[in-house]
Amino acid sequence: MTSAVSRSQDMIGQHPMSTALVVFGVGLGIGVALGSLLSGAAATPPSFGQRAELAAEKLGRQMLDAISGILPDSITRHCA
Repeated sequence: MTSAVSRSQDMIGQHPMSTALVVFGVGLGIGVALGSLLSGAAATPPSFGQRAELAAEKLGRQMLDAISGILPDSITRHCA
């Protein structure tokens, strides 16, 4: 065990720049992997059809809200 540590220290002492680059690369790779795992799958943007459906629903609600004050209560209950 002691000889392995001694050999590692000798290697690091002989090649400090290579060691620093390898450690940086390993750290960067682990960081990217953890980041992608933690972020999960990004939500896909809605398709054109989904956006059109949402816009139509919003417009319908706005129309019902706009005419709800005009119509009698008996008709408003049937529309909502």
